[in-house]
Amino acid sequence: MGMAQRQLRMNNRENARRSLARIIREFDADPDADVQRFRALVSGFSTLLAYDRLAEELAIDVRLEALERAAEQRTER
Repeated sequence: MGMAQRQLRMNNRENARRSLARIIREFDADPDADVQRFRALVSGFSTLLAYDRLAEELAIDVRLEALERAAEQRTER
C-alpha cells in the first residue's frame, strides 16, 4: 500500500511538526510502508530542524550583539 502521497507543509515549525507527526502515524498504521522512504523523510526533517536551530541561534547572536552595542553606547555617554 505505501504511505499516502500528501503535501508536506513545512512553511513554519508548527506545520513541519504536524507533517512529521502525520508521517509517523501513517508509517505506524501501514504494515507495508516503505521503510527506506520513511527513513529518508525523517532524515530530511532532522536536517531541516538542525538548520532551523542554527538559524535561530544566529538570529539570537545578532540581537545580542545589537543589545551589547546599545549598552556600550549608553555607558560611553
